[in-house]
Formats: sequence, C-alpha cells, structure tokens
Amino acid sequence: MLDAGFFNDCKKLEIQKGAKDFNIPIIRSNRKLVATENGGLSDSCPLVFNSAWKSQEAKRVTDKFNYPASSGIQRPKNDEDIAFMSVLELGQLLKAKLLTSEELTRIFLNRLKRYSPVLESVITITEELAFQQAKEADQVLAKGKYLGPLHGIPYGLKDIIAVPDYPTTWGSKSFKDQVIDVEAWVYKRLKCAGAVLVAKLVSGSLAYDDIWFGGRTRNPWNIEEFSTGSSAGPASSTSAGLVPFAIGSETVGSITYPATRCGVTAGVLKSKGVNMVPFNLDYSVDSAQGIVSFTMDVDMLAHFDEWQRSNQDDEFEAQDQWPLELRRARVISAVDYIQAQRGRSKLIREVKENFTVDAFIGGSGDWEKICVGNLVGMPVVVIPTGFKKISNAPSDDTRRKTTITTGIYAPPDHDHVALALAIAYQSVTNHHKQRPPIDDIGPNDSIPNPPTSAVPVRQLRDY
Repeated sequence: MLDAGFFNDCKKLEIQKGAKDFNIPIIRSNRKLVATENGGLSDSCPLVFNSAWKSQEAKRVTDKFNYPASSGIQRPKNDEDIAFMSVLELGQLLKAKLLTSEELTRIFLNRLKRYSPVLESVITITEELAFQQAKEADQVLAKGKYLGPLHGIPYGLKDIIAVPDYPTTWGSKSFKDQVIDVEAWVYKRLKCAGAVLVAKLVSGSLAYDDIWFGGRTRNPWNIEEFSTGSSAGPASSTSAGLVPFAIGSETVGSITYPATRCGVTAGVLKSKGVNMVPFNLDYSVDSAQGIVSFTMDVDMLAHFDEWQRSNQDDEFEAQDQWPLELRRARVISAVDYIQAQRGRSKLIREVKENFTVDAFIGGSGDWEKICVGNLVGMPVVVIPTGFKKISNAPSDDTRRKTTITTGIYAPPDHDHVALALAIAYQSVTNHHKQRPPIDDIGPNDSIPNPPTSAVPVRQLRDY
C-alpha cells in the first residue's frame, strides 16, 4: 500500500481491516506452526534443498568406485535367458567378448517390439540410435578401452527425459509430437558411460499415474492389472525383460508404486543435478532413479557418477537453452515456497531426532512413508520378497501372481546402508530372479492386445 496512489482512503482502511482480521492471524498461525520456538526462528528456509543431516558441507568423493565383478559368467544358449541376466553379468559377457553390444541390443529390440503392444509400456523405440551407440560401444571395446559396467548395455528412459531427434511426450496427447533437441543431463552421462538407449518408456500423462495417450501400462505378473505410478513404463519393461535396466523418476511414489506392483528392484537414492529437461514437478523432490532386477545393479547405478566423471560442472548448462515457456514454468509463489520449506525443515528435524536405528523396513507402497522419505531425503530400496495368488483368479492353474515387496529405508546420505541390506537379502533369496509369465500364463487366462511379431519366442498357446 506504500505510495499506491490508486487506493483511496476508504479502500486503504478496508484493506487494513481485512489484513488485521484475516491475513495476520493466518500468517501468525503458520509462523507458529513451522518457524518459531521461544520467540525465535528455529527452522530455516533453505532456498536450495539439502537432505544432509550434517551441518558441514559433504566432502567431494575422489576415490574410485570399485563395483562388484561377476566371474565365470557363460553365455546362455537362448535369448530369453540373456534378457533376464543382471547388468553386471551382461557386462562381463561383453567384456569377455562372449557377446557384442550389437547382438545384445538386437535381443532387447526384438523383445520390445514383441511385448510392448501387450504391456503398453513403450512410447518410442529408438532403434536407429541404439544400433549406432551399440556399434560405437563395440568399436571402443575392440580398441581395448572399457568404459565401465554400463559399457554396451541397453536401457530405457522414462519419457520425460529429453533425447535429441526423438519425441519427449511427457505421456500427454498434447505433447506426443514434441521433440526437444537438448540432451538431458542423465542421458548425457549414460551416453558417456557407453550405455545404449533402446527405448523411451511410458510416463503417465504429465508424470501422473500409469495412463498415457496410447493406453494404460500393464503389470507383467498379472496382465489384466495396471502398473500404477508415473514411472509405469520403466517398471513394467524391466520386469518383463524388455530392458536390463531403466531410469524413471520419483515424486511421492512415481517409482516405488510401479516397482511394488511389477515386482522389480528399484532404488530411490540421492541424486544431484539430475536435470531431466524439461519436465519435473518439484526440482527439490524429483530425481532420476534406477529400476533393475537385482540390487547389485542398483548399487552400481547409484555410484556410476563416481566412476564416470566427464562434464563434472556442466549439470545445469542446458537450462539456458530451454524454451522460454519452460523456464517460466518454474516460477511459484515465493511466500508459499518459503513456508513450505520451513515446514520441511521442521519435518527433517523431527525425523532426525526420532530416527534411532541404522535403517527400518516399511511398506514400499505406504503413502505416508514415501511422502516423508521424499521430503526428508531418505533413500529407499524396493525389493521383491515373495508372491501370492491373485484374487478372483480365472482358474486354479493360473500362472498370474501378485508380487509382495518391501522397502528398506535409511537416513539421508546413507544410501549404502539400504543397498547393503538389500544386497544381503537378495544374496540368500531368489524372488528377484523370477520371471513373469507373459508367454505362458495358463489355459484360461486372457491376454489383451496379443502380439503379432514373428520374433521366435517360447510357446504362445494362449495368444
């Protein structure tokens, strides 16, 4: 109201009364809730979110990450067995030259073409780019240079992550022809690590749930059930062996829900400067995360930034190239943001004071735990722990199943604790090695959208 000539005296008095009777009590109530203790500010308002519970700045890691190596790996006789090998096992086959990246890429492209119409889990198959990157990976390896455990390994990206020359649809009909010629930071790093992009996988429309402009993504373990969660494509495709691993994104369940439903291992871990370009719901909550079949692979993916360090300081350089409307989309109410961040600081403090264990086991589909984990920055690893019969089964001999999963939660910056516990569990169990019955699901089960590809696979009696 200062020096506002367009308000007359009567209007000024009206505004003053409204502020005194309505606005000020609400402001004081909010401030008391999130910011004051004994008359002073107790919860900070960080403009840049940092999940660390330590006050000092974390030291930059300089030691080389030594990822676990699998020895004595032999090439399986059939393509399906290859498709369900872990990333580290496939890497050993490539490194030992028992398999080429081009051969491996062709195996997964065939599976993508065959099963994606059934699962509705793929938006774009990047075949030309995949063979180009696979050929380059083989050439580099032939020269005696090995880039690390992702060298020559095919993978899929959730379709909110931009890749030049290919659509980035956000799963939305309004943007299904959109091409953003910017390399997302996470794609750039994976490319530098020698990984091979074979597909852009389903994101629920505008990163919400499993419904997109081409249908609704299905759960490979129960084909008439949907995957849930906006990282629906990465979870479903990995579960069905269409890709060895996939990158999704997490905001209050976007990865944890479909990983839970589809029975795959997923890590929601600390990631810095993901820069998925250009779509995220909240830059301080959203993060790109890995979905695989085996925790050892999540552990490797979580550390790949430690062994692949090119372009270390360019993580935000592409933002200057974003279209104007996308840069504007990041603007929010400053007052709302400040109050929300103060509330978040209070939540972090309270969780820290009550987190008295090294880790805890909790539901991977528990809404409250997932929300708190995302806001506080707690890492969680989702792991399959068993199966049970589906309800209302079409027959007694149905091979469809409901997956049972759990989450391992650890304090912020303690990803290694959650990963170590998950690896220990999976080293003595085999739930994560089970394959969904997408080829052989029982004589009375129905299959939506049966595939028409002539790619040789196992028996198709129910198609």
